[in-house]
Amino acid sequence: MPDPSPQPALPAPDDIEAWVAAQKAREALAAARSQPVLDRLQPSVSEMNLSGVSVLDVRPRGWKDNGKVMAALFALINLHRFHQGKDKK
Repeated sequence: MPDPSPQPALPAPDDIEAWVAAQKAREALAAARSQPVLDRLQPSVSEMNLSGVSVLDVRPRGWKDNGKVMAALFALINLHRFHQGKDKK
């Protein structure tokens, strides 16, 4: 019976070149899927590096600094929660 998954097989764990290629392919797919939203909303998107961590600074079109800050740290929060759970074991 054929594999029902529409996804290609993952590279071997030690095949770094294949993983790099797979990551580039996923990023290209995500960029293509995101483009219609970016075209419609026209946000300001800047790449930044905070203490060695690559981040995106995304601001709505026409945003003006009013002194307030909102940070979306989804990955950082989830990573923190993951490590808290490991420490309790």
